Amino acid sequence: MADARMQEQEAPDIQDMAAEETTSSSVPRAPLTWSEVWQVPAILISGGLIAGGVYVAMQRAPGPDFDGVLAQIESQIATEQYEDASSALRDVVQPHLPEASTLQRARFHALVGDWIYATMDAGQIKRDQEHAEQVNTYYADATELGLIMSAPR
Repeated sequence: MADARMQEQEAPDIQDMAAEETTSSSVPRAPLTWSEVWQVPAILISGGLIAGGVYVAMQRAPGPDFDGVLAQIESQIATEQYEDASSALRDVVQPHLPEASTLQRARFHALVGDWIYATMDAGQIKRDQEHAEQVNTYYADATELGLIMSAPR
């Protein structure tokens, strides 16, 4: 019984709690100060700056470096690295060819012709009329696009 009395004394009365809530909610609260809410504008401003930075970075992203890749392919053909040159022509340059300038497309066609001729000369592909015509077609395409062919070709 003593335990029951102690529980009754310790347990808050529901009516007392309701009375406290009505009195505490009727008291006007002081307006919020900057020391209480400064985090909200800081988060909003930082989010806006991050979003703006990402947007600017995406707009300034450099396009494909066709001139660098084409020079590398030319070097690979000259040093008889035909597999590397072939994969660079096929996998790196050709998928992005519509984005290239006219002169870069002309260099691409000339390099494909160079690659076919060099692999024929090295004996990696059969030296026949079909491959010779492909070389001539690629060189003609390069010339048509405005490339002035050099003597080594």
